[in-house]
Amino acid sequence: MRKNTTLTWIKENDTSIFVSLEAAMINRISILIVTILSLLSGGCAGTPREEGAAFVAAAQATKSGTDPLFDHLSAAEKHQQSMSVKATRPFKFAVSDAYTFATNQDGSSTRSLRAGVSVIVDYANLLQSLQEGSGTAATQAQIQKIAADVSAAAVMPELSVAALALKPLIDHLLNAQSRMEARRLAIDAAPQVERLVVALRDAAPAIYQTIVTEKAVSGSIKGTDYEGYKVVAANYVVLLDKLLASFRALVLAYERPSNAAVLRAVSENTGELNSDAKALRSALGRAQN
Repeated sequence: MRKNTTLTWIKENDTSIFVSLEAAMINRISILIVTILSLLSGGCAGTPREEGAAFVAAAQATKSGTDPLFDHLSAAEKHQQSMSVKATRPFKFAVSDAYTFATNQDGSSTRSLRAGVSVIVDYANLLQSLQEGSGTAATQAQIQKIAADVSAAAVMPELSVAALALKPLIDHLLNAQSRMEARRLAIDAAPQVERLVVALRDAAPAIYQTIVTEKAVSGSIKGTDYEGYKVVAANYVVLLDKLLASFRALVLAYERPSNAAVLRAVSENTGELNSDAKALRSALGRAQN
């Protein structure tokens, strides 16, 4: 009888035990959903939002400084190429000559340099998009643009190794849809991004040589041009060095979130980059006159 009584009590209480377990599980799931939504909506204090925005501004400032230089470089590069074609085929035109004479296309080296800077700008924008939880379509479009820019950058020998090292990163970016993934990518991508910035900086001698050679060949060079364009090349190097420092500060911000000193360093670098971009444009203007 005692055994039967025990069994009867358990059966009578099965429903209440099940209801209690079900309520506990629903409560845990609710907490998990709230946590995930908080992460996806940007509620995590560990994400360096201000530093990320400052790096986007730093990359844009760099582009504003290099664009006029690349415009000038492209003209010099294409003039040299066109002179070579005119010397060998003065009265003929081949389809292969199109990109030499076309006015709506950069020279090949300039195209690579411009694409290299665009990789940095697009990557900065992508990180910010992932932090803010932008939609899949938007981030996929950004990644595809990075892929195209990397391919264009790889054409120039000075950028080839660094650009090709970024290709595996693009494969990982295709699967990055969360802010937490953006954190991981910012750290993991640092060596490859740094290599590309360094390669862009180290292309300064090639930029200088192309410009002064074109002026010498065209017979328009003056004695002061050599020094003037050295200042341009030097300002370009300083600008890229500051961009590199800004990127390193961003990576540090991911490693040490909510650090006032890191945020101050990123902000200061961004301010300096704006000044350095202006200095590069000014030096270019003086060299051209």
